[in-house]
Order: sequence, then structure tokens, then C-alpha cells
Amino acid sequence: ILFFLNFGINYLLLRCVGRLGGKACFVPRLLLSAALGGVLSAVLFFAPAQGLWGLFIKALCCLLLCLTAFNVRSPGEALRLSLLLLSVTMAMGGGMALTALSGSQRIWVRGGVPYVHLPIQSLLFSFGAAYVLLSLAFSARRGERRAAPARVKICVGGQWAEVHALRDTGNLLRDPM
Repeated sequence: ILFFLNFGINYLLLRCVGRLGGKACFVPRLLLSAALGGVLSAVLFFAPAQGLWGLFIKALCCLLLCLTAFNVRSPGEALRLSLLLLSVTMAMGGGMALTALSGSQRIWVRGGVPYVHLPIQSLLFSFGAAYVLLSLAFSARRGERRAAPARVKICVGGQWAEVHALRDTGNLLRDPM
């Protein structure tokens, strides 16, 4: 159960990171990364690492999941995606803790890993709320860099033409459908 729950949550978290980080989400890579995350979660649950060593191991797991899930071009991009995965995970965990504490649930900690028994509806609600809040935060930040038309000169067969084009800003162009 621990593996499958973490597999599902990791898949949703990685989809969220891909969307917010402007990365293409290829389902086979996301599934592989989510499975790896499920295995790592089970290992860390039953063989916990404490202190700074535990923090290092969890950061390394975060980096490994991002490298497996996305086509990363530079160390800076890997760090950015890892920090984004960490922030999405913390937002999800915070939403889950808030949901648990607003009811009569208790939060247990075993080996540095918080555990709470929540119905799947509450889990999905907390994930949805965290996703909406993060989407609002990142869309406000992206609002500064709107896609603007640019003038482009094209040479074909020795003839030049100047046309208008949309600048690809990474994740701001949207399909209208």
C-alpha cells in the first residue's frame, strides 16, 4: 500500500512540477520516476536516515526524481526543478496536514516521515487546493513575461522576407482549445 500510494502521489506531484516548471511531461518517464519515488519512499520509511544525512538523502532523491522525469539541460535547471518539486511537495503536505488537523485526525511521525490516515477524497482535495494556490503564485510571476510578437527576417533561396512571429517563452503559449 505504501508503494502504490506514494507512486500515485509522486505522479501527481511530478505532473504539477512539469506544468509549473514549463517542462514537457512524457508519461512513460513520469511513470518511471513515480515508481522510483515509490520505492525510495518505502525504503526511507522502513530504513530512515536521520539528521543532516537524512536531509542530504532526501535532497538527492528529489534530484534523482527530476532527472528521471524530465529532460534536464543544465545543473541550474535540475536545481530549479528539484526546488520546485520540494515546494510542491511541501504545499501538498501542508494542505494534507491542514485537512487532517481541521478534522479529528492525528499526525504520526515515524523515522522523520509524517503519516496521517486520510480518506482519498480529503487527499485529493488537499492536493487540488495546493495545486490551485501554486498555479496562482506561478501565473502571477509569469505575468511579467507575456509572449510578445517579434519581427523575424527569413531567407529562402536568396530572397528575404520579414514577418511577425510569436516568441516562444517556454510555457506561456497556450492552445486555445
